[in-house]
Amino acid sequence: MAYVHPDRMRLAAGLGNPRQRAVVNRLLLGQVATVGSIRDVPDHLLLRHWQQWPYICALLGAQVLKAELVWRGRLLRLPLPVRRFMALSWPVMPSTPMAAGGASMGGDSLLAVQATGLALVLAWQQQAPADLQACMRLLFPPDLDACFDAPRRPVTVGELFLISQAIDYAKNYPYRL
Repeated sequence: MAYVHPDRMRLAAGLGNPRQRAVVNRLLLGQVATVGSIRDVPDHLLLRHWQQWPYICALLGAQVLKAELVWRGRLLRLPLPVRRFMALSWPVMPSTPMAAGGASMGGDSLLAVQATGLALVLAWQQQAPADLQACMRLLFPPDLDACFDAPRRPVTVGELFLISQAIDYAKNYPYRL
């Protein structure tokens, strides 16, 4: 239950012990397969790094939006591990203007960065089971629900490389957003 974003759900005080939380977890996840039964590599990676996806999306979004984040020092509002990932040199990524996403999210830099990274992850996960994608919503604040309903495009080889590097970075330098 620790993976559910705090704005998504609040547990009653009576659901404090691990067994009760496990029951609620099973109800939420429903028919989503366990890591051992998934054969598709992207789905397997999605489940294996489940709790880190908000962080991984922030890493991806920060790298894609690097030029926009430098403007007016917006990058200074991001957590230190995200800024360190931005400092690494990667292949040049086509940048997406942050103005529209940032304005619709009240100017919250981290939320706009996560939205950009989430759009990239969802494009990569186009073929993931609908149940898995529905459960993935629980990881993020309700403000990012529009990302799940937006049209998706195929990812490029450079974007796949960046996703794999962000997964490795999050594994080696864990951080909880």
